[in-house]
Amino acid sequence: IGLFPDGGWEAWADHRRLHLPILIPFAAPDPSVVQTTDGGPDNFIKRITYPSIEALNNKQYYDEAIQRQGPDKESTPVWWDK
Repeated sequence: IGLFPDGGWEAWADHRRLHLPILIPFAAPDPSVVQTTDGGPDNFIKRITYPSIEALNNKQYYDEAIQRQGPDKESTPVWWDK
């Protein structure tokens, strides 16, 4: 109850950080992200993409963020994922 409503984000962060548990990947919009079915951290999404409306409503800062981080795809690592 203490994690509601953000418990899903914490579980995703723990999966990326600890490599546990082994999750079954979902049907990713970008098929290059998930290439095997083992669900390990190397075969899972790296980040959440920006909402599509962001490129329309906030184009200047959206373009700046894309230039700094790389393509707006699930396979692009976040800045702290080295």
